[in-house]
Amino acid sequence: MDKDGTVLSLSIQKTWDSIVCGKHFYKKKSLGGHMKRHPERPWRGLYPPPTSHHAPEACVVCGKRFDSKKALGGHMNQHPERSWRGLLRPTGEPAAARNGNTTVPLQIDLNQPAPEE
Repeated sequence: MDKDGTVLSLSIQKTWDSIVCGKHFYKKKSLGGHMKRHPERPWRGLYPPPTSHHAPEACVVCGKRFDSKKALGGHMNQHPERSWRGLLRPTGEPAAARNGNTTVPLQIDLNQPAPEE
């Protein structure tokens, strides 16, 4: 409030800034239109994608790299000639061992009596 009792309000206007040239915009949509003037940027949209903290995923067929397994999975549809499904070639070992499970599975024949302890 000021001296005569009127309420003062501060208007803080959020600005949207071009990270390519630094130009300020008061509307996000205006920044979106402006970014079309920067076709040299290697990403689409207003901001570059966040950097991933893990190693990029690589296609075992062509070697192309992707930032996520989801993106790699979508890419694998481009290789219908492969004889397997999924992201990796089968190795011939059980899936549990491929996933890091090194315990040996217990082999039990239910038609035989239980072993002596």
